[in-house]
Amino acid sequence: MEREPIPDALRQAVMTNLADAPSRVLSLNAPPIRIHICSESTWATNTLVDLFNLYLLEGLDLPDNCENLERVIVRIDPALADGLTRAMRVHEGARTPLLRARWVEASADSLHLAEKWAGAGRTSGACHLGWLDDVPSTTLLVLPGPGPASSRLLLRAIRAIASRMLLQAGWIPLHAASAVVPAGAILLIGRRGGGKTTAMLGMLAAGAGFLANDRVFLAAPQHAEDGAWYARGLPTAVSVRRPTIGLFPPLAALAHEAAELHCENALDGPPPARRRLLIPSAQLAATFRVPVIASATPRAIVVVDYRGNNRPSQWQTLSVADALAFLCSLYPDQWFPDESYEMTRLRDDEHRLRDRHQRQLALLATQMPTALFRPGRDAAANLQRGITDLLG
Repeated sequence: MEREPIPDALRQAVMTNLADAPSRVLSLNAPPIRIHICSESTWATNTLVDLFNLYLLEGLDLPDNCENLERVIVRIDPALADGLTRAMRVHEGARTPLLRARWVEASADSLHLAEKWAGAGRTSGACHLGWLDDVPSTTLLVLPGPGPASSRLLLRAIRAIASRMLLQAGWIPLHAASAVVPAGAILLIGRRGGGKTTAMLGMLAAGAGFLANDRVFLAAPQHAEDGAWYARGLPTAVSVRRPTIGLFPPLAALAHEAAELHCENALDGPPPARRRLLIPSAQLAATFRVPVIASATPRAIVVVDYRGNNRPSQWQTLSVADALAFLCSLYPDQWFPDESYEMTRLRDDEHRLRDRHQRQLALLATQMPTALFRPGRDAAANLQRGITDLLG
């Protein structure tokens, strides 16, 4: 990780913004955490309400002095954003990844700055985050102006902060999709490209509620007042491959409206046949006419392992040992693959947290019915029957 000095003028500008928070506050509640967004920008607050309200504007009214409270100061400042970009300029040719983050430090002030990029070509953009060691619960987020790239960066930056806070509050991250049926949440886990998203879309098409597509946070019973497990999602754009779109008629219309979506695949990128459709979670749920559900009690685990559709679908009930093996293999190696700077802000020891998570996943494997589902040519109908049987 590279560390470089920050010019004095920029350091002072960041320090001033950190010390002078706007009086306008949007409170985002995601029990057990709260984030106060301080911004004078109507665009920023409206964007956050649109992206987060189905997840975060609900639940408990936490006191302002609670342990799980943080403050994010959002500034729309083109001049400051340009100055930070110039000061943290990276080598040409490193701007092609869809996501990138870089962290630098000004050790004299215990000030940290992170630069995060999203998009490619004409739809790319950058934001900058700053925080102080002696005020770790306050973050400055600088954006160059309104626009699709800034919307993505705002979403991802706030989501990364919320993820870190959930980790600190004892929640377990899992690479999984999830949909909610009347009995509770079904956790869909499996290798990348194994069919989790397709299975989740199939459940939405059958009327299930949407909880998460890529990352689920779990609260073990010792962290829940009623002794139950809880699963929570955070807002994300759902990535759907072109072949998958053809399986679900509600998605076909969206495939022709990519330019209007909150994603970077409309103007630049790979050839159309290789593009993915990136759909905001709220828009995906509205397309299938199902609700977005912020949190639910998980009732079963399905390991999705797509191997081709030239054979009938198969179900196999898994033992506790096999279920635990799958859960451990799908526990994320990197908690913040695109926001590595958030790892430096964790208050707890990473190894201690990971050990605790492994023990809690072992408990989950003993308490949740788990089955392996290999989708085939009859996957749509077979998925619903299999889940019904799994729930008993």
